[in-house]
Amino acid sequence: MITPASVQVVPQAVLEDQQAIQIEDAVKNVSGVSPGFSFGGMSQSFMVRGFETGFASFRDGFRFPLATKFSLANIARVEVLKGATANLYGRIEPGGMVNLVTKRPQTERYYALNQQFGSYGQFQTLADATGAINKSGTLLYRLNFEYLNQNSFRDFGFTDRIFVAPSVTWKIAPSTQFDVDFTYKDLETREDFGIVALGNRPAKLPRSRFLDEPADKTHENIYNTAATLTHAFNDDWRARARFS
Repeated sequence: MITPASVQVVPQAVLEDQQAIQIEDAVKNVSGVSPGFSFGGMSQSFMVRGFETGFASFRDGFRFPLATKFSLANIARVEVLKGATANLYGRIEPGGMVNLVTKRPQTERYYALNQQFGSYGQFQTLADATGAINKSGTLLYRLNFEYLNQNSFRDFGFTDRIFVAPSVTWKIAPSTQFDVDFTYKDLETREDFGIVALGNRPAKLPRSRFLDEPADKTHENIYNTAATLTHAFNDDWRARARFS
């Protein structure tokens, strides 16, 4: 069946090849999509076909209840649905939507540890573990972890983030499963609203110049639990209900 919509997918292989750290790194691969207003770097927003998505974030096809900046530690792929077809997912700007698909628990055991170093003192540790909890394979788990510490090309800019995302899948029947996902993020950073404009042009200042109070810091704690029940009627039709 051909999907009657314009959909572009950034798969996990591309995210790994790019060593992407944030969603903005992923959407660079998608035409017609660019970062939007992020409230000083604290939230996630995109311009899709000229329309700003605002802080309407979607995870696994459901609207995420909090305006925050996501980690890629537990993201399997990034989907961009362009055009008014995105209104199938609720009240959305006609440009489209960005949907984050999370990594799911797997039957086969898998463990991974990744350490990354980069410019401006970047230090990132990623851990990923999944497998079956019981012998029958009806209970599965996955645990994703990230620690990120980095400075910025902007004066006084920094990010210190801890992200933990455990999830459990219960296969009730061959066509029915129940998922519980928990995410925790502890973020300390300094909001940065950029350079002021004089007239119709940015002020002639060094790109590293920070104009807010250097002593101001922002500390964000995010907790979210989502429970999802999925039932497949056949290969083409399924129903999903989520409480978050």
